[in-house]
Amino acid sequence: METTTILSELMDDNMTTYRNVPLIKQPVHMIIVISIAYGLVFIFGLVGNSFVIALIYKDPSMRNVTNYFILNMAVADILVAVFCVPVTLLGNIYSGMYSSYPYATNLAFI
Repeated sequence: METTTILSELMDDNMTTYRNVPLIKQPVHMIIVISIAYGLVFIFGLVGNSFVIALIYKDPSMRNVTNYFILNMAVADILVAVFCVPVTLLGNIYSGMYSSYPYATNLAFI
């Protein structure tokens, strides 16, 4: 298993130490299971909420205050699926700064 060196600072001794931690937190079979689960949440989140948005958009009788609230929740759920689910997946697979480094640092500028 590949390892990486992570810097950890000890506050009480005011020393800096290096320790080796594995780059991947989970065994391979768990990575597959977690990836499939997160993929299903991602796909169903996009498809289901897209159906809700399309239904409210296409049918004029569905355009009332309650359904606009549901529409806003569907848009928010799509945004969570697009931006949060991949970062959480990377955080569950990798350890240290590699857990969501390329995605999360660029996400701050959006």
